[in-house]
Amino acid sequence: MTTTASTDDHGDRTSSPTASTFSTETANAIATLPEDSSAYDDAKSKATSIKSAARSSRSKLVELEDEETASIRSEGFAKSPTTSTAPILAVTAAEDELQRTPTRGVTPEQGRQSSQVDEVEESEKPLPVLPATKASSTYDEESLSSSKNRSDVAIDMSKTSSTTYPPIKAELPTSTPVPHDEVVAIAPPDGGLRAWLNVLGGFLILFASFGLVTAYGVFQAYYKQAFLRDHSESAISWIGSVQLCLFFVMALVAGPLFDKGRFRLLISLGSALWILSIFLIPQATKYWHTMIIQGVLGGLGVGLLFLPALSIQSHWFERRRALAIGLVASGTSIGGIVFPIMLNKLIVKPDVGFANAVRAAGYLVAALLVIANLIMAPHPARALAKKPPHPPLKQIFNPTYTFFVIGAAILGFGCWMPNFYIQVYFKVHGASANATYYSLAMFNAGSFLGRTLPNLIADFVGPYNVTVFCCTCAAVILFCMHIMTSQPALIAFAILYGFFSGGFISLVSPLIVSISDHLGEIGLRQGIAFLCMAASALGGNPIVGRLLGNHHGDFLYPIVFSATMLLGGTAITAVGQVLQMKKKRTWRV
Repeated sequence: MTTTASTDDHGDRTSSPTASTFSTETANAIATLPEDSSAYDDAKSKATSIKSAARSSRSKLVELEDEETASIRSEGFAKSPTTSTAPILAVTAAEDELQRTPTRGVTPEQGRQSSQVDEVEESEKPLPVLPATKASSTYDEESLSSSKNRSDVAIDMSKTSSTTYPPIKAELPTSTPVPHDEVVAIAPPDGGLRAWLNVLGGFLILFASFGLVTAYGVFQAYYKQAFLRDHSESAISWIGSVQLCLFFVMALVAGPLFDKGRFRLLISLGSALWILSIFLIPQATKYWHTMIIQGVLGGLGVGLLFLPALSIQSHWFERRRALAIGLVASGTSIGGIVFPIMLNKLIVKPDVGFANAVRAAGYLVAALLVIANLIMAPHPARALAKKPPHPPLKQIFNPTYTFFVIGAAILGFGCWMPNFYIQVYFKVHGASANATYYSLAMFNAGSFLGRTLPNLIADFVGPYNVTVFCCTCAAVILFCMHIMTSQPALIAFAILYGFFSGGFISLVSPLIVSISDHLGEIGLRQGIAFLCMAASALGGNPIVGRLLGNHHGDFLYPIVFSATMLLGGTAITAVGQVLQMKKKRTWRV
């Protein structure tokens, strides 16, 4: 009988020294030998050496714990849930067998008492943690791999040696998955194929959604001439105003859902509602049908699409974020060029008409939104990043933000008037049929440049500075609208006002990001700002329509009202600009 133990190159035990050869029969044989015989003395010394070897093995394992505990927990068991535990289990089995060996001169009752004392002493000792070893045993690894709970596995030691032992329950460490809210966000890549695909997808979404919304002037003119000729301009403008209002209000719903990782839900549901709305417009036969289908249903769909298409760019861009958002926002202007031309040309064709023209626009919208849904996705790491909690409202409404929100709300009463009435304005002042049809397209062509160039400049001089400049210029041009009655002047007005008003719309989000101190403030601040703009957008155009009807189609009063609101809102916004300069101690805000 030998007591040797084998080790690997790192000193880790790979087998039990004597557990496989020590048996109950051997212990009984020792008990039958005469106590004064040399055979008894030899057998007893060998049995003692077995116990000493087992205890020595345990001591060595305890010593190894202090040196390798960290690597065991982080590497050994995490990488190999089926790491061999045969050494320690075999040593424990050998000691248990020795405890059951009959000893000459000790009664069974004394033996049981001694065993109980030993068990208490052993239970008070901490179990050693084994270093990771190469599996040298052949126990059932298949049962381990198939087990759903690796932390509670019964290991059959009968396959590790010739001696049969009962199944021993071993506690195996498990690798704990990283909690969702502890994933650290990485910096946006600021480029790459996936990043620019998201820019393209956002462009297509705004082209197909807000681009068609800005073409409402075509619907306003058609409804007044044909479908809703018995209704006032103010009543017809309520349809577009409700749609525009819900477009902004839905930011309060889309923002929190986006923060919770529901990006795909938002764009898929928004796409479905918007497409459904477009195809139902030709089926409307009454005013309230159009209000529900185009105003309410369409507004809900567009509102769910707009904010995610812009916000997803922050997952992929940081240094060039204003440029990315500007390119996405320019989709509105391109759509505002394409859809008015498309609708105007098709409506006047006798073999097409209004219903088929709207359906054709619906097919184009559906195709673009399907492509956008396929190519857009949040950044994997940024999507799992822990979102900071929203700060208290007192912190949200600091002086800079408060002045901006109040100014933006007042601006909203005036800035949307040309979008709704520019085609009517061209016709009233005797512009040619071609110029009238293309008036909205020219307006949105200027807006396209306004949504890109100011965003490029904002990366260098600050979004707040560029916003105030664009709003001031837009107010001055709107005041001059009443004297710009010749066809060249009308075209110049459409392009210039489209440029500066487009700059304001596209810079709202970058401006809010720039004045926010923490990531948790951005979503809530954007939602509040869009809600205030929604309220003013809802009331502004019906007021313009009422003024127009009360003064027999004279645009002087609507122009003065809109330009005054625009200039007043700009002045209040400029107060926030000054406060932000003092806070940052720089002019670049």
